[in-house]
Amino acid sequence: MPARTQGGKGKWHMLETREWETLNEMIAALYGIKDSKTTRKAFLTRLMRLIDFDFADFNLAESGEKQDSWLREPVTVSVFDQARERSFVKGYETQYYKKDYVGWIFAQPKSMVYRESDLISETIRKESSFYKDYLSKYDLGSVAGISIISAGRLVGAVTLYKSETKGDFSRRDLYILEILLPHLQNVLESHQAQEKNEQEEVRQRLKYRYRITKKEMDVIRLLLQGKSNHEIAAELGTSPNTVKCQVSSIFGKTEVKSRTQLICFLIQNRLLELG
Repeated sequence: MPARTQGGKGKWHMLETREWETLNEMIAALYGIKDSKTTRKAFLTRLMRLIDFDFADFNLAESGEKQDSWLREPVTVSVFDQARERSFVKGYETQYYKKDYVGWIFAQPKSMVYRESDLISETIRKESSFYKDYLSKYDLGSVAGISIISAGRLVGAVTLYKSETKGDFSRRDLYILEILLPHLQNVLESHQAQEKNEQEEVRQRLKYRYRITKKEMDVIRLLLQGKSNHEIAAELGTSPNTVKCQVSSIFGKTEVKSRTQLICFLIQNRLLELG
């Protein structure tokens, strides 16, 4: 179905024929690319041809119950160099997500397209530390995006930023995002289902072939994130000595002698998808 049939009645005239062609190409690519990171990178790159922005990120959401930050695997596209991109993303992940004045949209039960200027008054926004210490620092004061919800839970988000000197995001920009929203939701739900299937397959192989217990699988998952024994113990609510014993047990069952060898073992045996 062509993208022109999506969206509010009578709004299709907001876009030119070539823009509808780009939209249809984007939607086809969304369904055609199976790798999540490649899909999201291609999406943002194509979106830049339709909407004027300086920086964009496309994040997945943490699936666990403990969500100190909802960000996972951010993919970015921007007019900046990689160092500036990394600095902006790291700033949000490590500090400013707690101060995000529209962070509440990620806890809503339904997906939504938004423009920050529609959600918060200009006075309150510009007096906030999120704006003064973060957005202004990078000259990215105009913000719009999509929160993608599945079964009442956040699964991903697209956020677009640009300099306020370029003006705010337009009704046309929001219309484009509204057209793309249901397709993004479908694709993320599909990727999520595939990821769960792969994770379950890995768990079954570890359980029955290598006798890895559920608690040891949790330890492996955190080891793959580069966490120390103390960090793993804190996250799992146990002691560092217990984690040390679990790591030793994992090494014995997989016949490796170090974390590096364990990672190589998991790669060689296609056992990385623990999630």
